[in-house]
Amino acid sequence: MREPTEQEILDVLAEECAEVIHVVSKIRRFGKHDCHPVTGECNQSRLREEILDLLAMLRWVEMREIMPPINAVEVARHVKTKHNNVRKYLK
Repeated sequence: MREPTEQEILDVLAEECAEVIHVVSKIRRFGKHDCHPVTGECNQSRLREEILDLLAMLRWVEMREIMPPINAVEVARHVKTKHNNVRKYLK
């Protein structure tokens, strides 16, 4: 089995982003505890799975050096900054 190309990895990354957006839309429309009528999976669980898929693809992007790796200190700093920026716009 061959390794995916950079383009293929980026395509899957974009698809995962779209799937997160789709589940977020479902939660906004029907609520996080609403469940799929066929699979029985709730939106909250689906969101978690899609975010895990997205994180997996982000790690692959790092491993293939499509972008520099992100470390825990950088994440913590960015989370704090982002949360503060979002709060400013909510006032």
